[in-house]
Amino acid sequence: MHPLRPTLPALLLIALALPAFAGERTALTAPELTELLSGKTETWSTLGAGYYDPSGTIEFVWKDEPGSGEWKITDDGKLCLKITAWYGDDFNCGWTYFREDSDIYSLNLKTDQATKMPGFAPGKTF
Repeated sequence: MHPLRPTLPALLLIALALPAFAGERTALTAPELTELLSGKTETWSTLGAGYYDPSGTIEFVWKDEPGSGEWKITDDGKLCLKITAWYGDDFNCGWTYFREDSDIYSLNLKTDQATKMPGFAPGKTF
């Protein structure tokens, strides 16, 4: 008998069980996302950050250029931004957020790219 033969079924069971141990993605609900963003500055990257005022306005700095617009959360938990210079006069509802373990990710719905968010700080930090 081949010495690895008895372990092959055990390896297959371990391989099938691995996804159960990976972090589970849990989508943030509209109230959770509102609580996460409202009154806080979200660091987007080393290039910029945005402050989500509870009134629905957003102030941001992107590549050292300041800007402003509006933000809202849809009932199904999408972040919508209305920044005329970027999206014209319409809201772009292009992001959802999810939690995986203790990390928060933003999911770009157009590109299907998930980005681990570096941080959220109370108040306007720039």
